Formats: sequence, C-alpha cells, structure tokens
Amino acid sequence: MIKAIETSYKGHRFRSRLEARWAVFFDSLGWQWRYEHEGYRIGWHDEDTLAWLPDFEVITPSGQHMYVEVKGDPNFFSDNNMWLDRLDFGGGPPGFSCCADDGDFGPEAKPLLLLGDIPAVSDEAMTLEVTVIVHHKGVGALRTELRPKGLDTACLNLNWWKCVSGGDRLEDFQAEAYPSWGRDMRVKNALIAARSARFEHGQSGAS
Repeated sequence: MIKAIETSYKGHRFRSRLEARWAVFFDSLGWQWRYEHEGYRIGWHDEDTLAWLPDFEVITPSGQHMYVEVKGDPNFFSDNNMWLDRLDFGGGPPGFSCCADDGDFGPEAKPLLLLGDIPAVSDEAMTLEVTVIVHHKGVGALRTELRPKGLDTACLNLNWWKCVSGGDRLEDFQAEAYPSWGRDMRVKNALIAARSARFEHGQSGAS
C-alpha cells in the first residue's frame, strides 16, 4: 500500500494531500471547517462500538452542518461498511440521526458527506454531485448536489436511496462535476483552486 503524504495547510498537518486539497475547496467557498475536531463512539453495545474521528466538521454560509470523510481509495466504503452499520444503531455524532422526510438538510440535520478525488472541471460553470450518508428510517446513502451554499435538498425516494446497513455495499461515492444550469462559477473555481494547490517545500497554502 502506498502511504499518503502528510501535508501542512493553515496550521494543520493533514494525513494526506487529498484532505488538504478539500480544505482548500472549503476555503474557496467560504465554508468554515474544523479538522479532526472530535471523535465519537458509534454502535449499540459497548463491546461492539467503534471509535470514529471524522476528517472534517464543516458549516456552510447557510448554516448547514456536515461531517465529512475523505477517502482516496474508491473501494474503501464497499470494503469497510462496518462503521456505517454501527451508525444505524445509535451512539453516533450529535445531530446525525436528524433528517426531514422531505430531504431538507436544514440546521437541525448533520449528514455525513463522502469525498474522494477532486473531480476535473470543464470550461463551464459546474455543479458537484456527491454522496451523503443520512439516518432516515435507517442509515442510507443518497446522491445530491453540492452548491456554494451547501447541499441541495434531496428527494428521499427509492430512486435515490440505498440502504448501507445489514451488509449492503456502498459503492460509487466519488464526487462528479457536471455543467451547471446557472451561471455561478464558485464551485468550478473552488475545484480549480483545490486541484492546483501546491504544498511542496513547506508551503502551507494554494499557489
């Protein structure tokens, strides 16, 4: 296994350069973030709980809270669903179990955003389709859009929903960039800033 390169950015020493690039992305959108801020015990019995330290806790300009996991391995979640299964039975982070029936990611809901490699961009304004984990009558994964203000409201129906507890596999979590229907260039510019950030030779910021 290739070891990730630890990277310094804004006074934090990230476990991988990919994590640092997503921090640059959050900064470019004006999102507040805390890196490895607090750990949690997840599970239903003391002997079955797992320790979980989210990579990020973020707050968007609209006041939306999210936990964030960054994984460079595209097969990570399909091979390691044990902690997702534990989230189904309580003991998770504060607010994680809140998700409205209409899919509203309001201030009371704190979904788990899954992020992999930084997507490439085109010449157009971009919107970013991402995978989030929520607790809504059981833990599940859904795809929704990430916009400058935060996560767009998702439709919680069978076309979007995939249960990940009980041994089901979670696959295809990578974020994908698509042309935007609007003219807002902030997501595109944030992706460019994240992909072009330079951290070599002790630098701690984007080039």
